[in-house]
Amino acid sequence: GYGLTEGNGMISANRPGATKIGTVGKPLDGIEVRITEEGEILARGWLCGKGYWNNREATEELYRDGWLHTGDLGYLDQEGYLHLTGRKKEILITSGGKNVSPSYIENILKMSSYISQAVVFGEGKNFLTALITLNQEEVTRFAGKNHIPFSSYADLIRREEILNLVQEEVDRRNQDLSRVERIRKFTILEDEFRRDREEVTPTFKIKRKVIAERYGDLVEAMYMDE
Repeated sequence: GYGLTEGNGMISANRPGATKIGTVGKPLDGIEVRITEEGEILARGWLCGKGYWNNREATEELYRDGWLHTGDLGYLDQEGYLHLTGRKKEILITSGGKNVSPSYIENILKMSSYISQAVVFGEGKNFLTALITLNQEEVTRFAGKNHIPFSSYADLIRREEILNLVQEEVDRRNQDLSRVERIRKFTILEDEFRRDREEVTPTFKIKRKVIAERYGDLVEAMYMDE
């Protein structure tokens, strides 16, 4: 299901006889959901609360024109099921003025069994790039099956066979994305993003600012020849 603390409960849920994998279900009875042109999910109805206690400014930002502005991005499919695609505050705006949800693209990339983590970049750029970490167990298994020699994991991820494998996986996931959402270049990192380096939160959500600062040179290198 899906809901906000500010909304005093659930907005949508999958229910017996009305369940669809990959969605957060249909809006509950008495709850109306609409999607703005920017893709933000708005809700109103009996479950939507009155706002923040003693914080008029925050409440006015949250509730406008009778609608709860969730800050989440998503869409309703033809069957009325709600899909989440990211957070409004994380939106990238390309040089062409297109709005892109990086978390949506990252989740698509991570559907590959070989890709464990991904962070997408492209603010103010004319194409998107990604920093990628690999599922070490799966990649090592692939190397064994295909008789790819390597001296260490760092050596393995730089092998042409592995680079080609990841390129094929990215190309496959790009087919599920619109042209502006597709990843043109990527860089594979040896280490995963870690809590002890403050690269992810305790719930393993990406800290975009930290990663952008720490790996900025690698990201910019992907745009150097364009």
